[in-house]
Amino acid sequence: MNVSIRFALVLSLSALSLLLGELTVSKEEAGLRPVALSFSKTGDLFVLDAGGRVMVFPRSDQSGRPRVIATLSSSWQVSDLTVGGTDGEDHIFIIVTQGNLSQIMQYAVDGKFETSWFQIGPLSGVCTDRSAVYAASWSAGFVYRQPFSAPPKISPKPFYRFLNMRSIGSLAWDPVANVLFAADLQTGSVTALQIESMQSHAVADGLGQITALNYDSKGRILYVVDGAGRTVWSVNTAAKNPKPVIVAKSGQLRIPSAIAVADDGTLWIGDPEAHALFQFSKTGKNTN
Repeated sequence: MNVSIRFALVLSLSALSLLLGELTVSKEEAGLRPVALSFSKTGDLFVLDAGGRVMVFPRSDQSGRPRVIATLSSSWQVSDLTVGGTDGEDHIFIIVTQGNLSQIMQYAVDGKFETSWFQIGPLSGVCTDRSAVYAASWSAGFVYRQPFSAPPKISPKPFYRFLNMRSIGSLAWDPVANVLFAADLQTGSVTALQIESMQSHAVADGLGQITALNYDSKGRILYVVDGAGRTVWSVNTAAKNPKPVIVAKSGQLRIPSAIAVADDGTLWIGDPEAHALFQFSKTGKNTN
């Protein structure tokens, strides 16, 4: 459903110098609470708001006003969003939960509802590969997989259980190595699953309260957001012995809960408590 909402987007031109670059804040004064971010293949930035709004910043004007393309029912609690698909056609996948029932909802990039799949039990993070959507369970360490071609309202099947994880909060996919990353919200650990061999190994631990993951396939970098620690970590997955490195840490962040990487390497960070989207340029250049 297309919804027209007036946004008062106030752009602050001040920036903080942080370690390896520059953080610029774009604040929305009318209640923006971004909980998930994802870029499409065409470079448009999609935002899921805690209030159930799905918004898009067109690539041609990502410093301007976002456009609301859909509004979800207030009876469902939103959890995560990702953009992905096959044959060059992108779709939006959203996790929503109501009590002990969850849905993976699929929308077109123009906001038109397409289909949904139901799952008993609360789901959390979501990501896609070339043929399916993956959704994580808050409990028991399960990850579910649903092919894009699955009929509507069919429950996704269990794909893998991370036995060492208590509460999977976020997922990310590496299209180069065909690896699925899962983050434990409680322990601050990240585990990688090689999908072809179905073998898993630890990537990092002790990274605080992980609220988001995102994978940069160009740089082979996994970005990890520690919401409680107001920190963004990077892990070079191409390295022989990868170690987490702090990329950004700022008092301007409150509880960052979303991250996405643009084609030029710019990081977009969503913070629902700060009511803001932050842009972090590793080159130190103002990205607006």
